Amino acid sequence: MLDKNIPPTSFFRLPFTPSTRILTENTLNQYSEIRKPKRGYLPIKIRKISFSNELLVIGVILDREPEELVYIKVTTSELLVSCSVDTHENYLSRYAYFSLTQLMYYYAEYNFEEYYWPGFFDQETGGSKYLMIHKSKDNLHVSSKVRYKGLYKPGKQLPVVSANIVELRKAVPSIQEQPPRETHMVLGFYLAGNNNERFRTNHYPFLIPYIGILNKAKTEVRSFTTYVLNEMQLSEIDLMDEQQNLVEICFDMKKIALVASPEYKEDAHKLSEKRKQNQNNFNELFELWQKALPLLSGRLYTHYSYTYGMRNVKGKPRRSYMTPCAFNNETPEICFLWK
Repeated sequence: MLDKNIPPTSFFRLPFTPSTRILTENTLNQYSEIRKPKRGYLPIKIRKISFSNELLVIGVILDREPEELVYIKVTTSELLVSCSVDTHENYLSRYAYFSLTQLMYYYAEYNFEEYYWPGFFDQETGGSKYLMIHKSKDNLHVSSKVRYKGLYKPGKQLPVVSANIVELRKAVPSIQEQPPRETHMVLGFYLAGNNNERFRTNHYPFLIPYIGILNKAKTEVRSFTTYVLNEMQLSEIDLMDEQQNLVEICFDMKKIALVASPEYKEDAHKLSEKRKQNQNNFNELFELWQKALPLLSGRLYTHYSYTYGMRNVKGKPRRSYMTPCAFNNETPEICFLWK
């Protein structure tokens, strides 16, 4: 395989940020004197070709030059980089340098965690029975197969287990909600889902109240009138105490659900502060969910929808996007099977 044919002396070593698999632009520039030209424009095109035996192969074209290959291996604390030309343990070629800067095109760093799979490959075939490798035109994504989601990567930090005993959420009877007698207007609750790594206005899952109109038989929501984003929108509805409490929790959720996204070439300190704030908001949101579930379980009018970003949470819900769902107040349990 490729990594067997590349001698160790052909790899240039770049250290990661401690306890991560992140290479920063600042670190790269400390180990290389190569820079983009101050004048003019240097076209750089890269494509991720393959991932085998822990080795990521990237094709790089600089301007109109022929394509060269860059070989990357992710270790616990270092990035090993080689190239089809020029690179050795004391020198990083311009092809390798510009490949790495292109990976950091938007942010001033790149996280190589996706390509850190030590010991997960068959050294003879180069393949892995544990991983899914998805290849698109110029990109390549690696993830563990569903049945192996719990696999531990050597060197990966485990979460700190607190010695404090956390009180479990107490089991309470589900809400026994009944259709309204004198009106077809109802207050419902909608789970706003999203992939918090994909869209510009990413957010964590949170609840939004909505006002809807029931069908004639009052068996389902026929149409959705509006999202409820403030108290003024509830002036025509008499709320039970439990509904009022749940609405207030929803408002608190929305205030902290937005994920702070990195800006173009944002410095490491600001990125670190945003990660801390996102984690704090996530933890607080989790606590709000613990308060919400006993008030949510058993309600008749609950839906789910994928928002494609917080910017779309406005006006009224689109009926075609709203899927009926139910919430369960039971506390999940994790069982470990040792083999």
